[in-house]
Amino acid sequence: MITHYFWPEVEYCYRLTHDVPTICYDTSGLADDEVVAATGMDKIRTVLIDTLRDGPERVVFGTDYAMCDRLKHIELIRSLPISAQVREQVFWRNAIQLFQLNIARPVEYMRSASRGTAVATVKRGGTRLGRMPRRLPLLEVT
Repeated sequence: MITHYFWPEVEYCYRLTHDVPTICYDTSGLADDEVVAATGMDKIRTVLIDTLRDGPERVVFGTDYAMCDRLKHIELIRSLPISAQVREQVFWRNAIQLFQLNIARPVEYMRSASRGTAVATVKRGGTRLGRMPRRLPLLEVT
């Protein structure tokens, strides 16, 4: 797993490693203000699009939370001209596959319009554990 695409050498990272099929990448830090200022959003988006074109199963969503803004990272992926299926792969399916997690699917969540947060019901083995505020979709553990 290559994190940050060798930031600040994002394009170099892609050129050097894109033809190695066992390498995966995460998106951590790519939407951070410092990274965008130094690299440029166009270059970041191009590298992500090229990587996804090579193999969408090789990109895993990451944010570098709590150092980076999670919502900017979500918007970066949502802004890419990719199918809903590929977007789903990046946001959660690839991580489940790569890390061999026993997770069925994302828990449905609702955004609170007033606060921009989400509330999800978290369950484990059919037992409701409670409602938790989140800014990202949660995963249901089965």
